[in-house]
Amino acid sequence: MMLIYSCHSQNVRLPGSYHKVDSGLDQIPSDIPADTINVHLEINLIADIGPGAFSHLNQCESLKLSDNKLTKVRKHMWQGLVKLRRFFLKYNLIANIEPGAFSYLTQCKWLDLSSNKLTTIRRDMWEKLNKLETLYLNDNFISVIEAGAFIDLKHCSELVLASNNLTRVRRDTFKGLAATLKLDISDNTSTAFNQDPSYTSINVFGFISATTH
Repeated sequence: MMLIYSCHSQNVRLPGSYHKVDSGLDQIPSDIPADTINVHLEINLIADIGPGAFSHLNQCESLKLSDNKLTKVRKHMWQGLVKLRRFFLKYNLIANIEPGAFSYLTQCKWLDLSSNKLTTIRRDMWEKLNKLETLYLNDNFISVIEAGAFIDLKHCSELVLASNNLTRVRRDTFKGLAATLKLDISDNTSTAFNQDPSYTSINVFGFISATTH
């Protein structure tokens, strides 16, 4: 006799991973093991995260909180995530990121904030994200990017700003980013480019190869 087992659950824990996807959670579970490397909490109802919720997860390298109900990002939320490298916050309701909100995430290389409600990008949002390489900000409502907003992201080589409300892009907008930058600003509101030597090529999809120094 051959027995065939079929498993459709998204919440079976693999070694080093913690899964509570689409589980109706409204807060961060308290039973995440300290040795967890990958945390999956997508498609839940989490609207706020209290201080110390992740403080014991100093081995965590990937955190997925996409498709929840977060409206703000505050510094205390991420205390303890000293090894986090990939962070997914897309499909939330985030309209406010406080200064230094990600400053605990000094090893983070990938940050996805797409499909939220951001309107303004400031320099103090990205404090201590010195190793960030990829930043997704597409599908928000961004109309203002303050001068020098990305100046501390010296290793960021991919920036996605597609599908926002940008009307003008200036040279100082991208000052400080990696010398060779892949930039997507497609599907914005009549986006205008200054004729500037820092933009070396633009294709029909709105990608720019930019010299930013």
